[in-house]
Amino acid sequence: MTVYSVLAPKLSEGYGLLITTKTQIPDLTPNREAIERFVRLLNKAKLRPEHLDDALEEFLSDRDNLL
Repeated sequence: MTVYSVLAPKLSEGYGLLITTKTQIPDLTPNREAIERFVRLLNKAKLRPEHLDDALEEFLSDRDNLL
């Protein structure tokens, strides 16, 4: 089962995703609330990793998630 969690920023980077302790996608957004909502949605949907690209594209296309 894939589990998504928030990846805390290092230095000046934004928040990112940690995927089942193996894969990291850093610096997606400076908005902690937005990444937390996104992580909850991914986990609730039990999103399979092969569909993550589409979910990330949608997340990043919403300007409010990037502020």
